[in-house]
Amino acid sequence: MFGGLSPKPIPRCRASTGCLFDQCRFDAAADVRPIDTVYGVQSPGPGGTIVVRGSVIGARLSGWLAPNCVGCSVEP
Repeated sequence: MFGGLSPKPIPRCRASTGCLFDQCRFDAAADVRPIDTVYGVQSPGPGGTIVVRGSVIGARLSGWLAPNCVGCSVEP
């Protein structure tokens, strides 16, 4: 889910439970170039869901969710 030199990617969400990111900060790693397209969440995996709630997105990210992120949502 993360690009570049960021921490280890979080394992894919289980379809039965999904994942909630509550009050998190999403940002691009130091080695991500300005021309790269990087999203906060790429995909939950088959049948999974991801909810991003009350979080902050870094200026270098292209957006919260990748365009093909099925099962993903952002809440205030």
